[in-house]
Amino acid sequence: MIEDQKIIRKTDPHFIEEIIEYGSKFFTKEEMERLKACIQCATCTSGCPSGRRTAWRIRKIFRKAQLGLKEDALKDEELWDCTTCYTCQE
Repeated sequence: MIEDQKIIRKTDPHFIEEIIEYGSKFFTKEEMERLKACIQCATCTSGCPSGRRTAWRIRKIFRKAQLGLKEDALKDEELWDCTTCYTCQE
């Protein structure tokens, strides 16, 4: 129970909005808003070239963003394994 309270305190409900705002510089706002609706179908992970070679899972990072776990998402070293091929965006 105490561990759950720590996690709740660590959440930032505005984190996903920060991601959407920043990402809107490169993609349309509508495309970025889709992050909120991610249902963890694994389409992005299955097409990821980094995911084939490493333990990197974009779904895990998307989920952390949805939950507002800013600190966990940004300190996750897997985040920086991205090849920026935009396969997951497709």
